[in-house]
Amino acid sequence: QFDMGGYFQNRKDNDILPAGARELNTGSNLRRGRIFVVGKYGDWTANLTPDFGGSPDGTVSLYEGNINYSGFKPITATIGFFKPWYSLQDSMSSSDFLFMERPSIVEIARNVAAGDARASIGLKASTDDYFASAYFTGGTWGDQTAGLVNEEQWGAVGRLATRPFHGDDWNLHIGFSGSALMQPARTNVGQPGPTLENVQLRDRPELR
Repeated sequence: QFDMGGYFQNRKDNDILPAGARELNTGSNLRRGRIFVVGKYGDWTANLTPDFGGSPDGTVSLYEGNINYSGFKPITATIGFFKPWYSLQDSMSSSDFLFMERPSIVEIARNVAAGDARASIGLKASTDDYFASAYFTGGTWGDQTAGLVNEEQWGAVGRLATRPFHGDDWNLHIGFSGSALMQPARTNVGQPGPTLENVQLRDRPELR
């Protein structure tokens, strides 16, 4: 997914930007550049998906790296780094968005205990008419090498959805999602001074 954008700004080079304003950058961005590798043996499946995009692009990161077991249909157990399901907009693939990004409120809410490349373990079960999932979650990919976190956070995420009524060209979707942050990420653990618990509620601009 490759984005390009340009801006017409009525500002001369020697003008000073007002307080709180920022320059809009004309340019391009490899928003998502994912190449997935999947290996399957019986009821076991392994997924590895690096991401060569981002905001800004150029830094390779991990989107998914996990192992799945589906020997108890329709249940699938998963452990590793992936995106646990949280809300309808989060569960939707980035290839199917109506807009370029998810709404900011969804990004903020899902990144408390879910979100992309989250260390997770749990189960999901689904058919054509219902979906249910529950996961224990930890930190995201990269927290381990950030040099700031002494103890990663842990929490839980769950989603239940169904379509009780549907036809050939319509569906009624009803869904519930929830997350809990049982322990925030902690720094300065075992060091002089207070132990700090860190929670961030943030999102980058929807137009990146």
